[in-house]
Amino acid sequence: QRAKIAPLHLIATMSEGLDQVGMIEPYLLSAIRASYRTDLALSTEHMRTVARTRLVERNDDAEYASAMDQVRSAYASAFGSVTFSLDELSESYPLHPMALECLESIARRFFGAADSLVAFMHDLLEQTQMAGLLRRDFRQVITIEDVFDYLRPRIASHPQVAAYIYDALDYYDKSADEIWPEAPELCSRLMRVLILLRLANVAAPVGLISEALGLSENGSPVAAAELTGRVLEAMLPFLQSGYGNPSSRYSLGMEALQAISSARALVAGLLFILPGILAIMGLS
Repeated sequence: QRAKIAPLHLIATMSEGLDQVGMIEPYLLSAIRASYRTDLALSTEHMRTVARTRLVERNDDAEYASAMDQVRSAYASAFGSVTFSLDELSESYPLHPMALECLESIARRFFGAADSLVAFMHDLLEQTQMAGLLRRDFRQVITIEDVFDYLRPRIASHPQVAAYIYDALDYYDKSADEIWPEAPELCSRLMRVLILLRLANVAAPVGLISEALGLSENGSPVAAAELTGRVLEAMLPFLQSGYGNPSSRYSLGMEALQAISSARALVAGLLFILPGILAIMGLS
């Protein structure tokens, strides 16, 4: 009302649309729509522009292009082929293009946020626990697993998806030694990637899952596609047979325990992204 009679400009942002905000009287909604433009929605593309122009400074365009070519070449050398173009990498760097897609998709679907990339980049610069990501070799881009670690507290506190952390991930972390004794940490890392891909509603072949784990310090794959496929296959029997939680005091026959049942159902949903195993979707 004050803005109608005084040279006052009022700019406000909302995480939800006016129709989604509860406990606002209809007459007030009508007054807001009559007085202000309410169709200026912020999109993820707007936020990419902000991040690209304000948060990631390119001192030399030619040098930046050369660096992107080196990153893509490093991935091509490690994995034989890559799933992203130079343009896609240039737009998403320092994130892997698929990591950026997962970050934006999950933030939009579950947290109603379009500014996830800007928030991520800000935290990357400000938070000491994420500072290690910037100290890595420039060819080690930020991966889906890194994004999972960033989003994990928010996922764990969201009522719709918290079970992926407390049931599915917990189940596989505790079973990793039995699933793949040679490298149990790889089983746990793959589950983190699978969870994020599932929440982002992204279907990924084994090759992309392997690429999603990124490069090690010496430029080799964290896990080659062949190894990734074998570990994922080793995880399947834990959905199809009566394994209990290793930390439980109860016998393996107590399969009906709610926590284990929900973990098996959740992980069965996660593994829809693997080729040729869609039949497991019918498991309970």
